[in-house]
Amino acid sequence: ATIKNFIPTPLIFDHVIVRVMLNEKPYFVDVTRSNQRGPLNQRFINYFGAGVLLDPNAPGLITIPETTAGMPKTTIQEHFDIATNGATAIVVTNTYDGRDADFMRQAIASLNQDAIEKNFLEFYQKYYKGIVATAHPRLLDDERSNRIQIIQHYSISNIWNPSLLQTNYITCDFVSFGIFDRLYIPTRKERKLPLAMSFPENYIHTIRIKPHESWQIVPKDKTIRAGALVFHHRTSYTNHEFEITSQITSLRSQITPAEMPQYWAALDEIPHLLDLVITKPVASSGKNESANWSVLLAGIFYCVMLSVVA
Repeated sequence: ATIKNFIPTPLIFDHVIVRVMLNEKPYFVDVTRSNQRGPLNQRFINYFGAGVLLDPNAPGLITIPETTAGMPKTTIQEHFDIATNGATAIVVTNTYDGRDADFMRQAIASLNQDAIEKNFLEFYQKYYKGIVATAHPRLLDDERSNRIQIIQHYSISNIWNPSLLQTNYITCDFVSFGIFDRLYIPTRKERKLPLAMSFPENYIHTIRIKPHESWQIVPKDKTIRAGALVFHHRTSYTNHEFEITSQITSLRSQITPAEMPQYWAALDEIPHLLDLVITKPVASSGKNESANWSVLLAGIFYCVMLSVVA
């Protein structure tokens, strides 16, 4: 958007946009997005601000108007069905709209089916140990509305792990990944120039958990604003399911130097809202239910000594 203040140079103009005049109305089309779909008036174009019209009668730079057409949106929905014995079935539905569908369609075009399956599985293996795919990913590409859905099925034989903090307790951890990947973390806190933000941005990650047993979770509803950054988190319980939703949006393309203290405070607080850890005692077995005779004898001896002293 600041290009009008630059000294003219051919190095600035490294992109080609086509202006289409249709029914006396201008449409700007980014022809480098070869995998873009949808109607002409719903195609996303970056906020370049201005450009040179290749017309001998053009006066110079013309304004490329900002538009809300084809706005990006990524929605990740994970549904965990956790049986009492620990086995867990997971259904993941990724939905990409507008610009995000363009990017995903381009990525899929460069990979074969085996590579797509491998990439998804390796991604989830970073968060859930022992996860395996139970079906091939299903791809639904609605080119008319420029939306892509990818549905994945996984299973974990035992989602529980020994607790590192409590003896005879087990834990499982649910992670809202992807949020921090959309945040720029500068190397220095003090800045004289603005910090770039991915804009526009709208990323939503929802985890739904069906536990088949009684869990106690504290509901949360938190919104964090830091200049151009807006983060919202909500944890709730409805219809015998727990739901954890985290969303990040950007309002403009930069964080000003004056807003950096708020931004750093947000970077410190957001990670504490991105995961849910469930802890419960280990189920008793026949061996564990037997009496602990060393403790029992020590208790009897203690009572006898108390009697003697009394």
